[in-house]
This record gives sequence, C-alpha cells and structure tokens, in this order.
Amino acid sequence: MAEKGEAARTHIGLTVQRAMEVMTEYGLEPLHYGFICHDSWPDEVVEHPAEYAEVYVEPVVDEAGNEITPGYSVRGEMVKGAWTEVVRPAGDCYGFRSDELLFFLLRGLASAVLK
Repeated sequence: MAEKGEAARTHIGLTVQRAMEVMTEYGLEPLHYGFICHDSWPDEVVEHPAEYAEVYVEPVVDEAGNEITPGYSVRGEMVKGAWTEVVRPAGDCYGFRSDELLFFLLRGLASAVLK
C-alpha cells in the first residue's frame, strides 16, 4: 500500500491458511483439492569461481632483439576465493486457483439448495 499511497485499493478475501483450517475442521484434507496450491523451492544459487591475479611473463629475446619465446600470461596467486551466492532463498507459498475454488463453492451451494 505504501507504493500506491492514497490510490491503493483494498483487497478482501480469505487467506489460504484460514481456508485450510476450516477444511481441516470439517475433516477435509485441503491439499487433496485442486483449488489449493502449495509450491516450495530450494535455494537458487550461483557458484562464483575463485579469481586469480594474472602474471605476464615477458618474451625471451636474443642479443639482436629477436623474439625467441613469445610473452604469455600465467595464473598468479588467488585474489578471491570461490563463493556461493544465494540469489533466491528457499521458501514456499500457498495459493488459490480461483476458478476451481468457485466451482467447489458453487457445488456446495447447489447441494444445499437442492436438498
């Protein structure tokens, strides 16, 4: 709400957790129904390799200045060790599938009316 300020709308509805509590009170297993979703994920990580200094080895030349061995780079000492960056922590979330929830509720209402 802070982002939209006074223009923010108010949303009203059940929380998934409360709906699950009510279902459990009536002997129903919430996750056996298609309108309640539960997703979980592990840490998402990026592995960063160690970083090394680059050392340049000068070319070898003879007395006349002719290059005998060309210059080249070699890996020097480590300047930063390998490390793991967590880019998205592990977590989980619950949600409704609104269309399936509405059909579940309508079926319950229809059963009550048609008795």
